Amino acid sequence: MAGWGITSGSQVKAQSRYDRQNTVRYSLKFNIRTDGDVIQWMRKQKSMQGSIKQLIRDEISRAEKRSSSS
Repeated sequence: MAGWGITSGSQVKAQSRYDRQNTVRYSLKFNIRTDGDVIQWMRKQKSMQGSIKQLIRDEISRAEKRSSSS
């Protein structure tokens, strides 16, 4: 039954414990009128989370290159 999306109380508890210890959640709110371009781009992505992470990692890399060349 676990394959059907039915979870036991112990599975929920274990997942909750894992999430508390290993994850962090960020939430973003977009304005339909002013952020339409961003919303459209995000909706086209195969993975919104993966795309956002890649953009952040690209920016980290650029920032590291800028600071090492200074």
